[in-house]
Amino acid sequence: MTSNYSMKMATRFGINSALIASHLYDVRKTEGKVHQKKTWVRCSQKTLTAVFPFLGKSAVANALKRLTNHGILLKCEYNDSRFDHTLSYSFTDYGKAMMEEKDG
Repeated sequence: MTSNYSMKMATRFGINSALIASHLYDVRKTEGKVHQKKTWVRCSQKTLTAVFPFLGKSAVANALKRLTNHGILLKCEYNDSRFDHTLSYSFTDYGKAMMEEKDG
């Protein structure tokens, strides 16, 4: 589980969003798949509630919505099956800059 989250992200978007963003940022380095020149991480809300058992499904959904609405993450379905609706997430340039910005 990721414990290094950005205090600036937490201040701007909430602790739940900061934790999830940090987790997705770390996972993209090892498990990310490149599609259309962006690195995408395929991750379900159920997976995130397993990684963060103290967050419910609605807390995860709200955090992901906050991150996408504020331009930190992009979301898309890149699945082989039309029945699979698991979303993939990619960081925008702004999101990457936020994640790489040092807390001061």
